[in-house]
Amino acid sequence: LLVAVLTYIGLQLIAVPSPLVQAVLAGIGELIPVVGPFLAAVPALAVALATGEANVVVVLAFYIGLQQVESNILIPLIMRGQASIPPLLSLVAFLIGAAVAGIIGALIAIPLFGALRVLTVRLLVPAERDIVGVSRAEADAVHHEEVERDATEDEDE
Repeated sequence: LLVAVLTYIGLQLIAVPSPLVQAVLAGIGELIPVVGPFLAAVPALAVALATGEANVVVVLAFYIGLQQVESNILIPLIMRGQASIPPLLSLVAFLIGAAVAGIIGALIAIPLFGALRVLTVRLLVPAERDIVGVSRAEADAVHHEEVERDATEDEDE
């Protein structure tokens, strides 16, 4: 939704005809990982080229800039905030999903990975602690000590 709104505002400022249609296409394109945003740029570039009302290079630069903002700022913030999935693991999950099941696999890879991560953190890790006989407080204390030790080692270097 945010990309669609930004696309509408940007294309309105650049004076591309039918910015609302292009923004809707950009929003829909966001649903298709990796190639969707590029495919959504094609109609806007074609309209800019055909009508001559907007500079094609400016439209191309706008879409590239928007893609950079989305890829480097929006998606990492959303992934970290919503699913606690690090960006590198999102990319690995996407590539594995695409390799295993093509486009459908790429579409479901990150949500599936997020679900597996939640199951692991909420079910398997507590079950393992119960089996080993370690309380959550003891596990948290050990983790806190390890973090402090790593921070101290980093300062010494």
